Amino acid sequence: MSALLPNHPATEPPPEAVAETAPVVPAVAAPVAAVRASVPAPALAPARPSARPAPLASALDALGVMLLHVSLDGRVLAWSRAARERLGWDGGVRGERLDQALSAASAGALARRVAAEGPVSWEAAWGCADGSRVRVKVAVELEIHADGQRLLCVATPLPDAMPARAEIDLLRRWHDAFFTRSPLPSCVQGADLRIIAVNPAYCAMMGYEPSELIGRDPVFMVAPEHLEDALRMRADTGQWARLAAEGTARTIERRYVRRDGTALLLRLRVRVTADPRGGYWICSLTEDLTADRLRVDEVIRDNEMFRLLFEESPSPKSIQDANFRMLKVNRSYCEMFGYRPEDLIGRDPIEWMAPEDREMIVEQRQRALRGEHLPLTLTRRILQRDGTVRICRLMRHTTHASDGSRIELITLHDETEEIRMQQRLRAYWQRFERFFEQAPVGLMISDAGGRVALVNRTLEDIVGRSRDRLIGMPDALGEARFEANGRGARQRTIWARDDGSTRWIDRIDRELEDLDGRPMRLTVVHDVTRERTLRDELIETEERFRQFAELVDDAIFVAQPGLATVHYVNGRFEAVWGTPLADLVARPLALFDNVLPEHRGELAAMFDAQAPGHANETVIRLQPPGQGVRAIRLRVFGRAAAPATAHGEGPSGVDEGWRPTDGAGGPGADRLFAVAEDVTETLRLEQARLEDAIKQRDMLVREVHHRIKNNLQGVAGLLQQSASSRPELAESLVEVVGRIQAIAQVHGLQVSDGEALVARRVICAVFENLGRTFGIAMPVTVDDDAIDRWLLPEQEAVPLALVVNELGTNAIKHRKAGSPVTVRLGTLEDGIALEITSSGTLPEGFDFARLGPSPSGLGLVKALLPRRGARLDLAQNGERVTARAELTRPSLRERGQDTAEPIFPRPR
Repeated sequence: MSALLPNHPATEPPPEAVAETAPVVPAVAAPVAAVRASVPAPALAPARPSARPAPLASALDALGVMLLHVSLDGRVLAWSRAARERLGWDGGVRGERLDQALSAASAGALARRVAAEGPVSWEAAWGCADGSRVRVKVAVELEIHADGQRLLCVATPLPDAMPARAEIDLLRRWHDAFFTRSPLPSCVQGADLRIIAVNPAYCAMMGYEPSELIGRDPVFMVAPEHLEDALRMRADTGQWARLAAEGTARTIERRYVRRDGTALLLRLRVRVTADPRGGYWICSLTEDLTADRLRVDEVIRDNEMFRLLFEESPSPKSIQDANFRMLKVNRSYCEMFGYRPEDLIGRDPIEWMAPEDREMIVEQRQRALRGEHLPLTLTRRILQRDGTVRICRLMRHTTHASDGSRIELITLHDETEEIRMQQRLRAYWQRFERFFEQAPVGLMISDAGGRVALVNRTLEDIVGRSRDRLIGMPDALGEARFEANGRGARQRTIWARDDGSTRWIDRIDRELEDLDGRPMRLTVVHDVTRERTLRDELIETEERFRQFAELVDDAIFVAQPGLATVHYVNGRFEAVWGTPLADLVARPLALFDNVLPEHRGELAAMFDAQAPGHANETVIRLQPPGQGVRAIRLRVFGRAAAPATAHGEGPSGVDEGWRPTDGAGGPGADRLFAVAEDVTETLRLEQARLEDAIKQRDMLVREVHHRIKNNLQGVAGLLQQSASSRPELAESLVEVVGRIQAIAQVHGLQVSDGEALVARRVICAVFENLGRTFGIAMPVTVDDDAIDRWLLPEQEAVPLALVVNELGTNAIKHRKAGSPVTVRLGTLEDGIALEITSSGTLPEGFDFARLGPSPSGLGLVKALLPRRGARLDLAQNGERVTARAELTRPSLRERGQDTAEPIFPRPR
């Protein structure tokens, strides 16, 4: 999102004067000057609202203050990122939304006052986008641009509550004691890395006045050779937030330049603390190392021979002071670890030691400080600049400088490759030993004469002898044999163990050479006793299976997944499936020839690859030529193929139709066993039993409906007698009788129809009953004979009959005396439509949709009307009222729509 947001026109705010603003205070106006000084000259160039310059946007965003440009007509021209984030505005805003002093009526007066008196400031509560307000101190200055004048506003958030005066005085005393009067040069920077406070010791060290440093980035004082590193650290803004969160300090050493041009070597101890108002502060204590470094350099320069021996040495060398900090490093040291001298001077070498060694190094240093003797030669793991670890032998030589301070000359010898080679050789040998000892096959190494030199545990288990009895014996497993090309020949023999048992073993020999070029022999031994036993058992099992399969009544065949190859088919297959055996073996897909098309996809899926032990079962239909449809229950089992022996031999002595061939699956492919059973007659008998049960159920249901109808008619007769004897209740009882008769008609039709209710017959029966009840003729006109295909679901029959009864009763009761009631019944695309027309008038403003449910009349209709597939409209057509009810799915269903397919088709 852009840092500058052009404003849009807004309504004219109420005019307010700015005469109440307080006079400018220099300390408050200082932020305006600091902001102006921090923005580059190109960034302060005039900007049009429609095309603002990119330097201004980036400059405003780089500032950590709330800064705005306001035109003299009260439009906010540009925001800094801090202003947008703090206030929440993200678009064109008029000044009065923030402060009435910046409104269209007041901005001009404010500009004239600033032009006459200079910058002004005041405290105000600025409005945020979310409706809240934030208290700020506002400082305003007038800027002149090519396209006119504008107001530059700097807003500083004020704390919600001021601390107590005693706490302020205490903080001031602490500040005076620990910061202002400290002999250590101290500096405080803000989140934008600009200096916000320095003490006198810092100004004296660098030769600047406080006003020359406040608001500036100290990077301008860094020496050129360290400027790149300083800029890189400055760009890593995330490191300061991490240091603030961790609460840790950081030490930095680099060269700075005083105001007079003198170079200083400074050590900065930096700690980052959180700013309660947001952001963080960077506090630095500075130590001047220039004098110490110059003294050491002078001593070293005085000794030219030492310089030659030190600088030109091919071995990495360094000099450390009594505090273990680097005073000097030679070229070889820098080349080995990838650093420049200035990257290392003044730093503790423990910083680039391997992390796992640092605790040990600290312990050794503590021993040295206690006066204990340390070895002159140590081994250290040292990190190169790119993170690579170098293993070095460190040789120490302790001496003293001219001032009596202890210094150490350190010489390194790189042993990384040598140690790594030793580690690789050791690792390779350990791997070989593990592989040799844990190999799942027997291994034996012999010399050129066949004398055994080494055996593994597996070979001991196979031959039943310990390695002590085997090592040193010539040809312990018999004489090795080799082919004409020099490769060892495979031998299969029976080995007699010492415990009296025997093992079948496979042996193969290879000629090798040891590291010195002497000939040696590697013998690999496989125990194939289990494979041999399984092979014999498999042959016997398969023979028994073949005999069993030929005697059963079901069709059995064995094939590869996907029917690439048929391995075996029994004699019953042709009788059950209707496909000749020769056709199936020659063309396995002939299995689908007699299968009905709708079952072929299911059959193909069953013969896809499946996990061993998994089984599928289904019933399919097929029709052999010249025969009727048959129902076949098919079960398919997955099983792993017979295991191959160590030589890759398959089972022998088995019929060729059974043995796996070199077809698509190849030796060892999974097999599918299929068993097919003709269940045609079984399913027909089951279907006949089901049809008998359905007939018996229908008979019982009709009997129940008949009894319900009789009972309802009896109740209706009693109510009619009551209506005759009690005229005051006659009207209500007649309505109740009509409803009961409607329900009785439904049950009566269910008895006569025997199956589903035809919607037309129910509707006609209801109106016929109404005609008898009220003594009028109510014929039903049917527009389309195809209407009888629409049926009423059993659960909707009674509610819909009551709805029709209420509509008919309502039409009869509210018609003019002697006027007819017409009933039409027609078809829709997906249902039927019922229209009842009678004379009458609907109440003014009548709306059926807003009518609430009630126990009678249209309220009862609305309560009983199905929520889905039913619609009722009442319309006034001149002097007549038409009630139109449309019934569609699912309140109706079409004849034959839900007819279930029989388990098996009836025989033709």
